[in-house]
Amino acid sequence: MARRVWLNLGLLALLLVLGTLIWRDVTTPAGDTGWPVIRRDGVEYILVESPGGDSLRLMRGAEGWRMLTPRDLPASQMHVDMILELLDIPAQARYELTELNLAAVGLAEPRLRLRLDDRELAFGATEALDQLRYVRHEGDVFLVYDTVSPLLLGPWWNFVDRALLATVPAVEAIEWPARGSALDGRETEHLLAQWARLSASIVKPMAPGERDAGEPLIMHTANGERIPWRVIRDNAPRLVRPDLELTYHLDRRDVPVVFAE
Repeated sequence: MARRVWLNLGLLALLLVLGTLIWRDVTTPAGDTGWPVIRRDGVEYILVESPGGDSLRLMRGAEGWRMLTPRDLPASQMHVDMILELLDIPAQARYELTELNLAAVGLAEPRLRLRLDDRELAFGATEALDQLRYVRHEGDVFLVYDTVSPLLLGPWWNFVDRALLATVPAVEAIEWPARGSALDGRETEHLLAQWARLSASIVKPMAPGERDAGEPLIMHTANGERIPWRVIRDNAPRLVRPDLELTYHLDRRDVPVVFAE
């Protein structure tokens, strides 16, 4: 009897060791699997490429992130952070390239490529069990929880800074041509303070009919520029920048503040 007990205990210990080794192989944290360890605050350049789509290039500057292509515009810090969150997600497994059929895991022709400075990540298919994404980095393939692909495969305008004044330099006066009036310095300062606290729900390319829709508003800047806007107050309130061909879609609750009502 005692011999059988010791045999069972030995088998149990062996199973525990094997289980630990398997668990470590599947759930080893990022640094141990070789997942590219990149400091988020050290990334200066982001390039997103998808088959048949426009490339998206983002660059960190002294005043924050900026989109370089397909348009030159201030970029949304929140959406850049969503990309960089991928670096904090530990890889769940690692394979050498020779261990996998790259076509079978979607990496022969990746659906998406993401470059962070000089590091490139190629995104393949997901595995069936846990929907983990196959991601190639240099000579290895990793399985990771993919939270970023839907964003990266979305339209470029998701990455435009949604702050209403992100593209506007110092403003000295605001003119309402249809009203035949302009705001004085104190009124301008008050309105701009309101605008500075607000962001659009989304920024999209301007629709053809929006160029001349609504009421015109002109911002006069300190360097002599005249920044045109169109103020549309229908069931989907929005501000249009015809010169940038962008439309800032607003929350209806912000309408009285934005339109100085």
